[in-house]
Amino acid sequence: QNPPPGYKAGDRIAFELELIELKTEAEYQAEQQEKQAAAQAATREIAEAVSNVVEQYNAGALNDKIQTSDSGLKYWVEKEGTGAQGGAGKKVSVNYYGVLADGGKYFDDSYKRGRTFDFVLGQGSVIRGWDEGIAYFKEGGSGYLFVPSELGYGATGSAPSIPPNAELIFKISLEKVTDTPSQ
Repeated sequence: QNPPPGYKAGDRIAFELELIELKTEAEYQAEQQEKQAAAQAATREIAEAVSNVVEQYNAGALNDKIQTSDSGLKYWVEKEGTGAQGGAGKKVSVNYYGVLADGGKYFDDSYKRGRTFDFVLGQGSVIRGWDEGIAYFKEGGSGYLFVPSELGYGATGSAPSIPPNAELIFKISLEKVTDTPSQ
């Protein structure tokens, strides 16, 4: 029903598979539990780091590290990436952890799902602060986006977790940047 690009419904696709590893159900479950525990530990570390950044940000202690764009978006490239630069029309894979700037209340992250959030920059499929801000990072880089309300969810917010006129803080890690097929 939903064929991959370059194929139409009804086309036959042949696959050649190689069995790499065989596990019992118990082995698989144990592996999944280990992965979940590791992800939870990583998320706790990220939550603590974000909490510290929120505190420092609200105290004005990060002003020398944060840059502000013409739109009012603030960003801090904490770790410079070495890969491709994000930009309009590029597909990006991002890990993120989001909180409200006022009080640091958590509202969402990609880590709990165990996969990156993938989208094409500049297409309006995410908040404006992300469309602009992710482009300041290179693949392998990480840092923070401080998104003013007008570049986030604005006067309406996003119930139930994001109130109207909320400034948002995202810890982001740009995992991958790829050209889209039309480029």
